[in-house]
Amino acid sequence: MNNKNELKKPDEINDNLSRELEYELIKYQLTNKALGIGMWDAIIVQSDPFNPDNTFIWSDELRKMLGYSNEQDFPNVWNSLLDRIHPDDYEFAHKQYTTHFYDSTGQSPFSVEHRVKLKNGNYIYVHAFGTTQRDKEGKPIRFVGALRNIDESVKLQNAVKYRDKLLSATNKMAGLLLNSDAESFNSRLTLGMNLIADAAKIDAIYLWKNKTINNELVCYQLFEWLQHKTTFTNDAVTCYYDQELPGWKETLSSGNNINGIVRDMPKEVQNHFTHTVSTLVIPIFIDYKFWGIVGFSDYHNERLFSSEDEVMLTSAGIIIANAFIRNKMMQDIVEANNEANEATLIKNNSLRALDNILNSMDVPIYVSVPDTGEILFVNDWLKNVFNIVGDEAIGKYCFKVFRNFDEMCSFCPCFELKDDPGKLVVWDEYVAEISSHIRHADCLIDWPDGRKVHLQYATDITTLVNATEVAKSASRAKSDFLSNMSHEIRTPLNVIVGMTTIGIDAENIERKDYALGNIHEASKYLLGIVNSILDMAKIEADKLEISFIDFDFRKTIHMIIALIRFKADEKNHELTLDIDSNIPSIVVGDDQLIAQVITNILSNSIKFTPDGGKINLSAKLVNEINGKLELQIKVKDNGIGISPDRQDKLFDSFEQAENGMHQEYGGTGLGLAIAKRIINKMGGEISVESDLDKGATFTFNVFVQRYVKSNDDGIINDNESDDSAASDEIIFKDKVLLIAEDIDINREIISSLLSDKGFIIEQAENGKQALDMVTENPDKYDVIFMDMQMPQMDGLEATEKIRNLPSMKDRTRKLWIVAMTANIFKTDIEACLSAGMDNHLGKPIDREVVLDMLREYLR
Repeated sequence: MNNKNELKKPDEINDNLSRELEYELIKYQLTNKALGIGMWDAIIVQSDPFNPDNTFIWSDELRKMLGYSNEQDFPNVWNSLLDRIHPDDYEFAHKQYTTHFYDSTGQSPFSVEHRVKLKNGNYIYVHAFGTTQRDKEGKPIRFVGALRNIDESVKLQNAVKYRDKLLSATNKMAGLLLNSDAESFNSRLTLGMNLIADAAKIDAIYLWKNKTINNELVCYQLFEWLQHKTTFTNDAVTCYYDQELPGWKETLSSGNNINGIVRDMPKEVQNHFTHTVSTLVIPIFIDYKFWGIVGFSDYHNERLFSSEDEVMLTSAGIIIANAFIRNKMMQDIVEANNEANEATLIKNNSLRALDNILNSMDVPIYVSVPDTGEILFVNDWLKNVFNIVGDEAIGKYCFKVFRNFDEMCSFCPCFELKDDPGKLVVWDEYVAEISSHIRHADCLIDWPDGRKVHLQYATDITTLVNATEVAKSASRAKSDFLSNMSHEIRTPLNVIVGMTTIGIDAENIERKDYALGNIHEASKYLLGIVNSILDMAKIEADKLEISFIDFDFRKTIHMIIALIRFKADEKNHELTLDIDSNIPSIVVGDDQLIAQVITNILSNSIKFTPDGGKINLSAKLVNEINGKLELQIKVKDNGIGISPDRQDKLFDSFEQAENGMHQEYGGTGLGLAIAKRIINKMGGEISVESDLDKGATFTFNVFVQRYVKSNDDGIINDNESDDSAASDEIIFKDKVLLIAEDIDINREIISSLLSDKGFIIEQAENGKQALDMVTENPDKYDVIFMDMQMPQMDGLEATEKIRNLPSMKDRTRKLWIVAMTANIFKTDIEACLSAGMDNHLGKPIDREVVLDMLREYLR
């Protein structure tokens, strides 16, 4: 972390805030980085959160989230965020901030969603949340918060709403058009176009019909909807496909849509669409012939219509064209009725044409008598689904044919339509015969014989339902995880903050030691959460590496038992161990990962087994092929158990066995998920056998190699050593250690950890200063602890320049350079070694690990 990102506190705050709290805040920042959350932190003066003298800091993650890279572009003042809130959201968001700040009781939560402007001018949705530290009078003195990018989730929800709105508009338009007569058709067509245009955010809708002139295919406009008005043009506007719309005839007649931005189309097309920015053109086929086109235009935005848009607007286009044709036929029927000699012929032709129209639609449609359910018409789509041959369903009852009921359905829409004949009834159901979710639209229409009949038109909404469920499931999973993480992280942080206050105010050393002890335990717990998140992130990124070293299997198991036994003893558990004597003492494999898996599973058994329970760990050799050993390891307990219906989710990330378990037992829900991923990475499998209140048995297998000693292997007696008996005082006395680190408290921590070991410790605030110090006195230093990320010159560049100094060739002893950084992934370690560093220490620093490394280098 750079100096520019370190919070500069007033003197009175800096004097009282303990080093441990600052250390934990750094780890909290690391946690937020792993979760993709940007932080801010402010020291408030004069109890005024908006005071320009407040000391304020934005985290690098928050700046990057909004597209900024430095403090100059995004200054450390509160208005950096406030001035970028979307104007439509500002009043509401600002009210949420101020309500939280000036509530001296601290009861008003701070959590608000709004849009914020990025550096590139775009807006994203964010979730802002945080908490305010107050003095004894309830006045704000410190404000800590974070931003989370929720833009993708909001856009997904908006997309689902958009699809649902467009589908609803299509259904309502179908009802309007199918329920219209010749006199009302024009007004109902306009209303239907208004619905579609509003839902699809388009500016114009047009219908063109094909005809042939001198053996050349042309189309002429039947109507155009524009700005809530429909204009009927008949054949006044004619367009020649080959001359004015090159390539369209071939594309459309093949059943493909034209979907694109007009400026990307040929100049002939651009000349024809003078006001249109984007357009979607859909071919209409009647009796399998290319009849004409329906078009949808956007006059303002460059866009490609989505596949969902194409599907639903294609359905809308078919409805529009067929309704127009139907109306024309109905007009012909009305006109024909004035001529008695031709009435019957025209009526029959219209009925046949109407049958053709309804049969050409790739959706289920049937017509029935409203009072009785007698079927008058069934289209081909329904006939195929229900295996209806010819007209055998005509005259039968819809409730018998389609549902095998003996009387009218109790939920039949005709009951509603009887009370309100002009109503459109829309309802959804799952149809098992076609394994689909269907949305029905029912209305009353005029049949050619003069009767009011019931028409049901349906649309397959399976894709929409599935997409909605996936979106809801993803939203629930994310919300559950963030809720759990918030609880798990806030719990130890609450202890740290609270105990720091107690320690500062304590007047005796016993009280201060009590507070420091609680801070230490809460810090270890918080570090465990961070490590679990980082482990899962490493696994999900496929950066988990398997090591192969020889180790003592029994010694590893006993070490695990020794480390975890105190937890079992606290609950008075009987912890037993059985190890198969056929397992060799020394095997080759990854002892650290095997130990991590066993520890995770044992910890779960201890957590979920009531006081006085029994837990058994067993390991046996089940197979050996060419020196490859398959070991089966079991952990059995008599704890609370797991219900069978929850066992399939047990190894999922962020899941726990039973609902409500997090509230009772805590935990991130990552332990078993991490264990499963590690076991699978090593080629093994894990399973569980359990019932509620009857305990659980976890069984997994791992593969190791039989250890074979080579001829040049040496045997080291545990009772012998070379110079390991030398004391630290002798090894470390007068050795010069240089700490290159830009964070003051990090330098202080390392110095304090090693101050009693005899070192001469010097410090550098950045890589450039460290390089200058070594250049000035190249023989002075024995070890350099080098941070990777520092201002002016980072640790990698500084190391390379130090290694290339001419004076390094004259040194009589090695200069050890060790990376000291929070970057712990393999790529980071490889970068350190490539730069010339000898080793890598991940933050937070473990004192014993540091001392062991220094003993090895300096003895």
